[in-house]
Amino acid sequence: MLGWISNVSDKKDTATAIGTYSGFQSICTMLASSLAGLIWYQFGANATFIITGIATVFISIYFLFFVKNQT
Repeated sequence: MLGWISNVSDKKDTATAIGTYSGFQSICTMLASSLAGLIWYQFGANATFIITGIATVFISIYFLFFVKNQT
């Protein structure tokens, strides 16, 4: 992914683009972990893993049927 970012950004802005990507990645990871922790605290471990599994199935279906191969 970082190679793609460095290819599409200007050479003088490469470090800023990679830093911005890493920052957003960290924020999204923190939000996902907080949401999983909230579900775990409110409903227990089983609910957390069931919801995560269901989300994984939906995302897999999306990638299999709705995303075209660009290569």
